[in-house]
Amino acid sequence: EEIKRNYVFRVASSIKGETEKYGYFICNEYQDVFILWWDRDVRLEANLFAPKAKEEVAGFEVCYGEELLKKMRKDSEDCVPRSVDYINALEKAFGCEKRCHII
Repeated sequence: EEIKRNYVFRVASSIKGETEKYGYFICNEYQDVFILWWDRDVRLEANLFAPKAKEEVAGFEVCYGEELLKKMRKDSEDCVPRSVDYINALEKAFGCEKRCHII
């Protein structure tokens, strides 16, 4: 039930590239996006997720949604590049498409 509550949207992703070991590749996938809603009374620290981060990603940081959206819209090197549709859906899920102007 909690997983259903935290599910936000699904996007299609396609990445093309080349590696020395495997050569040219195309990776087509669907990505399910979930938001972790955190109780403000409990301090949220990135090291709480360290075991999973080592397996799945190079790293991550804890930040406000509005800050993340600004970085994503500016193609910050701090973020994985995402499509405009992905960013707009995330903005809507955060509930700030009507209450904040993100440049």
